[in-house]
Amino acid sequence: MITKLDDTISIIDTMALGQPKFVAAYLISGKEKALVDMGFESSATQVIEDLEGSGVARDELDYLLPTHVHLDHSGSCGTLAKNFSRASVRVHPKGEPHLEDPTKLWKAASELFGSKLMEPYGMPKPIDRKRLRIIGDEETITLGKSVTLRSLWTPGHASHHLSYLIEEKALVLTGDAIGTNYPDFPVLIPTTLPTRSNSTYR
Repeated sequence: MITKLDDTISIIDTMALGQPKFVAAYLISGKEKALVDMGFESSATQVIEDLEGSGVARDELDYLLPTHVHLDHSGSCGTLAKNFSRASVRVHPKGEPHLEDPTKLWKAASELFGSKLMEPYGMPKPIDRKRLRIIGDEETITLGKSVTLRSLWTPGHASHHLSYLIEEKALVLTGDAIGTNYPDFPVLIPTTLPTRSNSTYR
């Protein structure tokens, strides 16, 4: 389900694991369009249907912007990149290898959470390196119609975490940088992963 907040921002409920209001993606629209975060691989069909249902054709999505490469934020990125073949995929340099080849990330996450828990999430699809573009701290993406995104390096939850400031609205899409907020639960939940200095999942 997609909810249009205004002419710039729409929220996509990815229906993660069949649950509403669990994992969101954000469609940011100017003259060009960007999708910030995209949910699990198992949510890819839902996200594609919502984008197309809102009028975003296969050649009209310009950017895929995962805040970080954890599976609930970038798991469907490979499938979306295949379906929206014009979209430029922007990612922090530490995240790039895991979008190109997600097997190491999948293995590390399986060791951390257990392979049985991982199955419903879906294994991410690899993305051709030619589609990937590095983005770091304080870089801008101009979407047109007075809509500018600025990347902000926000490590903590993950060393490669980026948030995105919509400059004209002074609004930040924070991914997991400041915690998780569930609509029916009035407490901000920290999203710090278990500490493992050698963990790929960090």
